[in-house]
Amino acid sequence: NILPPLSLLKEEDKKDLIQNLKKLDFQLTLKSVA
Repeated sequence: NILPPLSLLKEEDKKDLIQNLKKLDFQLTLKSVA
């Protein structure tokens, strides 16, 4: 499953993607610390 280049995404999609990545990164950080 290959992600399309960010330039092909609409601005809203980009924001959603970034938010999801931040949440995921935050969760992974919590798990590694816990």
